[in-house]
Amino acid sequence: MLSPGAPAPAADPPRAPSLSPKELADLIARGDQLLATGDIAAARQFYQRAAEAGSAAAATSVGKTYDPLFLAETKAQGFRGDLVLAAQWYLKASAAGDQQADEMLRRLKAKFAG
Repeated sequence: MLSPGAPAPAADPPRAPSLSPKELADLIARGDQLLATGDIAAARQFYQRAAEAGSAAAATSVGKTYDPLFLAETKAQGFRGDLVLAAQWYLKASAAGDQQADEMLRRLKAKFAG
């Protein structure tokens, strides 16, 4: 029992629902389709859902939707990159074992660091 005036224990952060490998693959595939049509915002939502469920590859893809170099290469119109968010997503993906994220992060550092 808590004593009066004692702070309540911190609640555990909500966890993303677990998804099957097929569901993860479907989310990423849909994100890829949307990205190919230039719908960066919608693609990001599908990738982010898969990333939050544990997909390192999807986290890399979220990073790409913020990456100013990737957006310029794909000639994405109407989107400004966010270097900090791209790097954060690449770091998450890298920590989860995605080697493509390492390469994407190296590219950002080579272009924008110092």
